Amino acid sequence: MVGLGQVLGGNDYGIVKTIQAPFVSADINKSFYFNFLFSNGESFNTSASNQTVRALSIDDCLVNTVLVLNYTLRDEENQTILDGTAFNTTMDVDIDIYAKGTLINSIMNFSQSFNKDNPIEVCISDNLSSSEYALFSTVKYFSNSRETEYHYLQNFSLTNSSI
Repeated sequence: MVGLGQVLGGNDYGIVKTIQAPFVSADINKSFYFNFLFSNGESFNTSASNQTVRALSIDDCLVNTVLVLNYTLRDEENQTILDGTAFNTTMDVDIDIYAKGTLINSIMNFSQSFNKDNPIEVCISDNLSSSEYALFSTVKYFSNSRETEYHYLQNFSLTNSSI
């Protein structure tokens, strides 16, 4: 891969190359090194280094602990929280997460129907550090003697500061 180089002044140069880390199902270490090829034909290889690529997973907070979404059904008139069992609540959650800037293939999805649970939570496995993702979700919710309603999130910026 060729990086973008620039003269910083004197004998100082800067090189920038951005790469997309692969999506992995388990944490892995990736080795890398730099090979500098100079205009006079000489080259220099750095020693190998390691970069940890962290796996990201999503669930109903039974395993993962970083809260992303929390839905609580309330009575619209008095704002009391509905008892999930007494009111037979259902929340159908469908989430797709994409690498920021690429909405072609989702890197992760989560779908679950929560019956007689209120509130509900969705968690991820990592606090995201400096990573950024785009989150899309549809939540269908209803209960006894109430209308079916929907909540949508489109292109929500999922970052360490937004969770």
